[in-house]
Formats: sequence, structure tokens, C-alpha cells
Amino acid sequence: RRDDIRQQVLRDEIASERRGAQEARRQLELGRKLLPGERAGDPGYQERVKRLSEDVARHEQNVAAVQRELNNLR
Repeated sequence: RRDDIRQQVLRDEIASERRGAQEARRQLELGRKLLPGERAGDPGYQERVKRLSEDVARHEQNVAAVQRELNNLR
């Protein structure tokens, strides 16, 4: 019974992280577009893309971690 509840919580968490990863990837694609007057080598552009890439990686790592935890319950 307790394991069933834990599994559902983890499934919900994975779904949430997957949605977060999808949104982060969307934001990264938008963030990669140069703003008017901006160049790819500009520090602001580089920092923005780096931050957005880190957001994607964080969500993907969270999905993997929760998946491992879920697999350990089975």
C-alpha cells in the first residue's frame, strides 16, 4: 500500500519533470534566437544560452534520477 502511494508520487514527479524539460527545451530554442543588434559572441547571449541549456540538463537529470528511484521500488 505504501509502495503504491510512493510509486504514484514518483510517476507524478516524473511527469512534471518531463513537462518541465519540454518547456525548458522550448525556451532554449527561443533563447537561441538572436535579438535585434545581438551577436552570437556577445556575453549576454552566451550567458542566456548557457543558463537555458543548464535548465534543460537539470530537468533531464531529474527525470533520470526519479526514474532510477521508481525502478528501485519495483
